[in-house]
Amino acid sequence: MLMTAAALAAAVCVSTPAPAVSPDPALPILKRVVTAANESRRSDAASAAITKDARVFGWIPEEPSMFGAVMRPTPWAVATLKPPFTNTRTRLAVFHTYHGPESDGDHIHPLVETASGWRLMREIPETDTQGYRITAHNLRIRILPKSNSLRAVDTLAIRRTGASQQCAFVRISNDFTVRSIRTATGKQVPFLQAGGIVSVRVPAGDSVTLTFTYDGKVSHSMMSDISPEVAALNAYHWPHLGRLPATTNTTVIVPANWTAITQGELVSKTTQGADSAFVYDNRIPVNYQSICAGPYVERSMKHGRLTLYTYLLNDQPEFSQSLLEVLAKAMDYYEQRFGPYPYTRYSLVDGGKPLGFVALEGYSMASYGSVLLTPAIIAHELSHTWWGGVAPNTYLRSWWNEAFASYSDDSFSRFRNGITTPHPSDRRWWPLTSSVSDYPLSEARHYATDINGLAYQKGMVVLRLLELRLGADKFDESAREFLQTARNQPDPGWKEFQKAVEKITGENWDWFFRQWVERAGWPELRLRQARVTGDAANGFTVTARLGQTAPYYRLEVPVRLVTDGPPVDVIIPLTGGTAPVSFETRDKPLRIVVDPEFTIPRDLGQNDTDRGDAVLIKQ
Repeated sequence: MLMTAAALAAAVCVSTPAPAVSPDPALPILKRVVTAANESRRSDAASAAITKDARVFGWIPEEPSMFGAVMRPTPWAVATLKPPFTNTRTRLAVFHTYHGPESDGDHIHPLVETASGWRLMREIPETDTQGYRITAHNLRIRILPKSNSLRAVDTLAIRRTGASQQCAFVRISNDFTVRSIRTATGKQVPFLQAGGIVSVRVPAGDSVTLTFTYDGKVSHSMMSDISPEVAALNAYHWPHLGRLPATTNTTVIVPANWTAITQGELVSKTTQGADSAFVYDNRIPVNYQSICAGPYVERSMKHGRLTLYTYLLNDQPEFSQSLLEVLAKAMDYYEQRFGPYPYTRYSLVDGGKPLGFVALEGYSMASYGSVLLTPAIIAHELSHTWWGGVAPNTYLRSWWNEAFASYSDDSFSRFRNGITTPHPSDRRWWPLTSSVSDYPLSEARHYATDINGLAYQKGMVVLRLLELRLGADKFDESAREFLQTARNQPDPGWKEFQKAVEKITGENWDWFFRQWVERAGWPELRLRQARVTGDAANGFTVTARLGQTAPYYRLEVPVRLVTDGPPVDVIIPLTGGTAPVSFETRDKPLRIVVDPEFTIPRDLGQNDTDRGDAVLIKQ
């Protein structure tokens, strides 16, 4: 049942004291780990926890990264959960902080006392949902700009998915304090909060309804902030388990002169006194939610069955129109290639200062920092309606959807500018080996050394390579098949896309995904043993060995012989360590060039010909 503004205002004012987290005798060791985490020293954390296995703290980088500073701008802190809220006889250490959207979450480690002191065991991963799944939210939020805060009530449906444990470790931004959790009959549910982890004693039943009442101050320099000028909520302001997709019905109460925008269809807008209430219903299960609110100027454009909107903090009619026109073109392009857009509205929203130089998808909306909202970047966020919305992504396994969004954005750019060549950037358009050498695409996520070079850039390149092999029509059929099957799965990814490709083509593509998606780095090609025999009178024979370093890729490598006349081109199949290269020509050989048009992503750290040029020139 939807609530009126007055009823919601009354509901979210209810509060009861939160359970206290008492001091823990293991606090000295925990503080040492916190210090190591804040200084990006994984080995120091392992030493403090009395373990030689640094993988115990895989979430702590070995050195600071720009991405980590942006997505986790506040220091780590630590709190503990104690039995009976741990599902074991041991305590749990919770390392928590404010996280931007799509970044890593709080980390839970069992804390064990040994003969040599306290020890932290391997992390309980966020993908471990203790046998529960949240499937639907009825979220009611009151934004209080003057106090930089919000009050919220979330009535959620939670069901058991298998061998469930006694407690579910529900996650929420540590900005918020949970005041009470009640069943549908009003009975209080025992819980204990430690940072961003709320351990909940889930009542019996295959499916239960729980109502969380919570509040907190939201004041950050990035991603999420509530101020008298604008509110942007983008960092887990709702309870969740494993970031798995769920439907949402969201009511947002704001000052009467403000507008609130979030995912889904706008059901109603009502104004009562000094407040306005906006109700949105999103029937597509998605992984995270964005909410923006402020004194917006709304402009719109009808586009077929759709209505497209801009919400700007300053009225700019011509600028709004330019945004809407590009949005309409991108919408048509994606619908033709990937299938129908699943909503009746799409909104471009100025998120103001909190978003800075960031743009965030919202599936039926996208929010942008004021300086970033330009026609040039609209297509990327719109494509996330399909890649992350229809096909959901938790961001806990890989950022595969950013690869698809980058590919889609690039493809639309080529279409819009009338570029028909397969590779518009027809030289070294792939990211450097140093950007992609640490992790494969199948594991590209927040802790990657260069998430931009890996998930966005390498992912785009790999999809372009696949499109060239499949052809545009088969690629699009595969994309639509993936979307059709992925919409019914909680956390699809590259494996599911591979299955879609194989279903459409009737072929086994394991070799392609194994070498480009499941392997880190790029191929490394080398040309060796270049030799020339013959003369101008009888013709020249040029031979060489084309090689690659292990692990071997399956490649078809263009090789060109440059002469004082027309060049000679051959394609060399390369599946193992080396393959012979041979040319016949009556023109004087000058040099051999491997992949002269740069069609194969590869390590370019050394001279491709490896002294071959000098041998040929001497001849």
